[in-house]
Amino acid sequence: MISTLSQRFIRTLLFLSITLSYSSWPASSQIADNPSLSFAPKHRVNAHGDEFNSLARTADGRFAIIGTEKGDLLLWNLTSQKIERTLHQPSAVHYVVALSDSRYLVAAGSNHYAPRNSLVRKWNLANGMFEDLPGLPTDSFPTALAFDSKTGLVAVGVSDGTIIVWNSATNKVVANFKTQDVPIALALMGRDVYVVGIPQESLRTYQEPAENWIVRFNVDNPNQGGSEFLKTPGRLWDAIDSSPDNQLLVASFREQGTGEFTVIIEPHSRSELAKVEGSQLAGSIPQALCNLRDSIQPE
Repeated sequence: MISTLSQRFIRTLLFLSITLSYSSWPASSQIADNPSLSFAPKHRVNAHGDEFNSLARTADGRFAIIGTEKGDLLLWNLTSQKIERTLHQPSAVHYVVALSDSRYLVAAGSNHYAPRNSLVRKWNLANGMFEDLPGLPTDSFPTALAFDSKTGLVAVGVSDGTIIVWNSATNKVVANFKTQDVPIALALMGRDVYVVGIPQESLRTYQEPAENWIVRFNVDNPNQGGSEFLKTPGRLWDAIDSSPDNQLLVASFREQGTGEFTVIIEPHSRSELAKVEGSQLAGSIPQALCNLRDSIQPE
């Protein structure tokens, strides 16, 4: 039986490979004269462009924020069940996090082709004003985004392995890290950044790796590099997040021959407190391969 993760991966590649075309149909007289039909493309339809990529809820619970491939941020009023406001960025919005102050959110994304217009943008929902967080190369491709409500830190992962951390109150960079892998999922807990990555080779071949691991960085010691936090043979981690009280980690993985699971992890002892079947977090490997498939092609 094919796992849910593999099914999503296959569907993603099929979706990216299909181009829809409208063709002109020959007249009946043409069919009579020539039994061999010829179809000429008349319109090319791009199925990539209107997706809803990301979702977050504001801290006060009033709005759901939807980020789209067109660069729109839709503010959906959960009480009235209507779009109250639409904000726009010049590139796709792949990730959204709501900050502790319900007036603010951070949206990250990039176009698949030049100009990429890579952005990590902090929005004021009340007045529609924004500020772009510094340090992100405009030709990069964001692959993950995380926020810690206690420290106010925001972290983004980039396809070249770079991880940038900002103070969301001052909008200043507080740390930069570098990994060999592509960070596809991030979790912030205090001053620690937990990273799930996949090898660059997986993006070049569009194939899932057999296994990977979770790496931990510390914002106050950026020069020490990352330390291996959790690696179990045969496990392919694809998502990670912190608990609402910022005491525990929750992560999802696929285990060869057994299926998909979600575990709750105590970060200091690295012990697994609970393990349940199924992926309780959104799988990020198919999404990362989907987003990056076009971006690594020659322009």
